[in-house]
Amino acid sequence: MTLPQTYYQLRRCQAKIVRLQTFLPGELWDDYRRACVREYAERLAAKFFPVAKKEGLDVYADIVRLYRAALVLAPITQRIPKNYGWDWTPGTLLSWVRRNANRRVGRFNFCAWTEARDTDPDRLRTALIRAGIRDTSFLAEAVDLFRENYDLQAARGRLANMIFDPFIFSPRPPDGNIIRIGNNFCRLEAAKFAGSTNVTEKACDILSYEIKFSLHGDRGLLDIRLSQASIKNFRDEVSKILGSGVSPARKVAAVDQVVRDFIDKAKYAKSAYPQIIELQRWLRQKLGRLASSAPAAHLVPRRLWTLWQEKNMGDKTFHRKRNFFWNTNEVPEEIYKNFFSPYRGGD
Repeated sequence: MTLPQTYYQLRRCQAKIVRLQTFLPGELWDDYRRACVREYAERLAAKFFPVAKKEGLDVYADIVRLYRAALVLAPITQRIPKNYGWDWTPGTLLSWVRRNANRRVGRFNFCAWTEARDTDPDRLRTALIRAGIRDTSFLAEAVDLFRENYDLQAARGRLANMIFDPFIFSPRPPDGNIIRIGNNFCRLEAAKFAGSTNVTEKACDILSYEIKFSLHGDRGLLDIRLSQASIKNFRDEVSKILGSGVSPARKVAAVDQVVRDFIDKAKYAKSAYPQIIELQRWLRQKLGRLASSAPAAHLVPRRLWTLWQEKNMGDKTFHRKRNFFWNTNEVPEEIYKNFFSPYRGGD
């Protein structure tokens, strides 16, 4: 099948899955083995794991199997409440914060924490059954993929985490105004609770960002800046490249890519102007020595600022939409495929 045909048939299959609350024996297993699911899984694997495909690694077949499971389970996990969806961005998460931490709603008490991932396959099996999946063949395949890939410290493990975290943590989050992102949890409440910090009194970190509610004249605004950890990671990555033994031109190209990747996160930090200006100044100093041998070096600091200025989301709010799996035409294919990147997610 051609790509448009494969994508259209896949989306129809997923629209059918999302409408069901329970699945008959063999139903999901049949979907897992559909030609459109297999072919699109192969295309995703080739896109996000090109080295494994090119070198013919044995693990590549497991990656394709993971993507087949992801395509079948994604419509089910997308409807789990308090869950970072496949189509979410950091902007969606920060919008959740902004809709809670404001004068009208008044949920200023914040806490973020991380929980250890449970690699017990029985827990996954129980969670899948609780979600209405009683297909023995599909359950066996899911459990095998879980045991082989879950919580690995590699891109393949990140993909497995994206697939199975919603089920492993499905009995939770506990009661409260909570969002789960992977094995990270964020909570905002009007009343104080154990471990909480009031964001009107102290800045708090949420993934790559720092949030604090402050008064600006008669207005109360939630300032969203980059966390100190994310800035340090950026500086460390640039310094590592500049300290490497490659040619000046390759150093500049590598730093330029780091800048572009960094802005993809920084663009959601609507109050990061002073931080971006400081980083621009720092980059100019670090790259100054390369300017004579690599003239493009002087363009990189300017690009940091111009890209942030162009992409900064400012005061735009990204509301969570209904489950996009309901409508086969809602998401263009070029956007849809990026939902399944192991390199995305909350951070």
